[in-house]
Amino acid sequence: AVLRCLNLSLLLRHRVTTGVSFLFANSDRVRPATEQLARAYAAACIVDRVSHDPRLRARYSDLSRHWADKLNRPHALTLYISMMFGLSAMRETDWRRAEDSLKEAAHAAESAYSGRRGEEVLNSLGMVLYFSGQIEGAVETYEHAREMCVERHDARMLARLTNGLACPLMCVGRVEEARDLLEEQID
Repeated sequence: AVLRCLNLSLLLRHRVTTGVSFLFANSDRVRPATEQLARAYAAACIVDRVSHDPRLRARYSDLSRHWADKLNRPHALTLYISMMFGLSAMRETDWRRAEDSLKEAAHAAESAYSGRRGEEVLNSLGMVLYFSGQIEGAVETYEHAREMCVERHDARMLARLTNGLACPLMCVGRVEEARDLLEEQID
């Protein structure tokens, strides 16, 4: 479905830029460089998970960055693209690449109101830090995300973040605090 979306977007762009618009009555109203196109390229990065083709991943990564640059990298788009790159790297257990991408996404989330999406990025970043052995960083990330989530009153996301926080807390010897948080969550 992602590849189909990409092909249609490229076809639309080609027809608008070359003036061939027999499919589109109002082609002057169609913007060739759209945020949706960049999002489609970013989503295509997940295709590399299925194809196990690093060249394909690099191609789509470069294309999504190219289109984002043409749009002057709006914060919401940078958040989305970096999050997609980070999730793709997590699936491959490439912790360094995942950490870098998710930190870029978290920075973009702080620059714009991101709501739940920002907390999802921090949840994933906390997992990456935990799995890569950066336990203190994971604790700090989860605690920061929980503070943001409490302000938004999102009980489901708070439960995910609390579960995520419990593991690194136990690793640093804060077992009672982890247990208290989990019991509070149950209540």
